Amino acid sequence: MMNTQQKQAIDLAIAGHNLVILGSAGTGKSFVLREIKESLLSLGKSVKLCCSTGIACSVLDEASTVHSFLGLCDGRFGPNEINSIHNESAIYNYVDQHLNDTDCLIVDECSMISKRTFQSIIHVCSRKKCQMQLILCGDFLQLPPVPNQLYMDSGQYCFEADEFSRLFPHKIMLTEVFRTTEPILVKAISDLFTGKLSPESETFIRSLSRPLLSNPEDIKLFSNNALVDDYNRSCLLKFPGDIHEFVSTDSGEKEVLDKMVVSHTLWLKVNCPVILLQNLSDKKLVNGLRGLVKSITKDNLVVSFETINICATIPLVKFTGNSFQHRKH
Repeated sequence: MMNTQQKQAIDLAIAGHNLVILGSAGTGKSFVLREIKESLLSLGKSVKLCCSTGIACSVLDEASTVHSFLGLCDGRFGPNEINSIHNESAIYNYVDQHLNDTDCLIVDECSMISKRTFQSIIHVCSRKKCQMQLILCGDFLQLPPVPNQLYMDSGQYCFEADEFSRLFPHKIMLTEVFRTTEPILVKAISDLFTGKLSPESETFIRSLSRPLLSNPEDIKLFSNNALVDDYNRSCLLKFPGDIHEFVSTDSGEKEVLDKMVVSHTLWLKVNCPVILLQNLSDKKLVNGLRGLVKSITKDNLVVSFETINICATIPLVKFTGNSFQHRKH
């Protein structure tokens, strides 16, 4: 049974309004999106569901990244150039077809969409001859946008764009938590999200303290990528098997190449864990997916991704930055 806030969001969507649906974990955001989609489909409207990341898409049915759906590439094209880029290249012809086939575009995990990317989204959607309904969903107290120096994206929130308030006059905040019925746990989670921990919540959290057993699979947090690379290399050296070294083929300015997320030299061993740093397919093989290397040749890798039950051959991949600096692994 839905509450008043959820019903209000669904009613606004059925009436054709743009809106933003916000709420912390467990407040039923995914439930509301499913209800909105089914309601609009029953009215004969075409609804497309997108997410800000590939990992988010992998847990939703029939979702694609907003970058792929609207031809944003990896975010390198800003709002002032995105439409001219699309007009100049035939590879983006599909974008107008997507726009024409969509009555309502739902974008989930909007907290990770930067102001710059949001403005690019709006510029692309403005090409549709008749107005398209836009619905954003997420929690701005969760993961923020990631700054990207290469593309001059400072990582500002999408709601900091001038267009945001004008385009989204309706904002629904879901506050009732359905995932758990323990009041003290709900309050502690809320306090942590807002950064204002009450004495009661602090006492509750401290009561959960217990000795943790050391495990090689424990996650380590570092302040920068250089420290991450050093730690990963030290772990790989201790890992059984022969090291295979892959050195990238670079073209462009060193200053730009050094800012790329992928390193110049890649060390691998059979059965070592790896993480994808680029979407290789919109549905399954996405940035952030963890796998295990099963075999290595000079031209490709075979990697098992157990969470999606896929064993994939990974070919040489080219990464590009602004001014089209290239790094190929």
